Amino acid sequence: MGSDAIKRTLLRGGIVIAAAFIVFTAYILVVNALRLRQVRNCADLQTLTFTVEAFHEKTGRYPHSIVEAVAASGMAPQNKKYFSSSRDAWGNPYLYAQRADAFILVSYGRGGQPDGIDYWHQTVQEGGELCRNLSADIFANRSGVVRCCGK
Repeated sequence: MGSDAIKRTLLRGGIVIAAAFIVFTAYILVVNALRLRQVRNCADLQTLTFTVEAFHEKTGRYPHSIVEAVAASGMAPQNKKYFSSSRDAWGNPYLYAQRADAFILVSYGRGGQPDGIDYWHQTVQEGGELCRNLSADIFANRSGVVRCCGK
């Protein structure tokens, strides 16, 4: 094998390594961007849960909508505008429902589809594999934020 053949082989190997590095870096950037959106979604859900509970403490009832709770809150105007959209970090509408003594607030996650669980009766925060699923629901009820594992 001549020196030109060795140079070509090394050049091809270098190109393959560089391409693999670029693909890996792009993958890491995308995954981190999705995780950051999960964290924002969880923080937003916690803020809205606090807002709904504060409304309940002031009025003795749960609000009829997220908009009603946000309007009655002491949030800054730009935050009121953001939270009044009633959309999660993925752009999907929240599910909010209330009863006389309870409420549920659900983000259907990245996929925008319900998991099919009974949000009214959940009391234990779940973790593990479910938390790595960007499409899994996060939700709160009168027990507080029940599932919010970074999503």
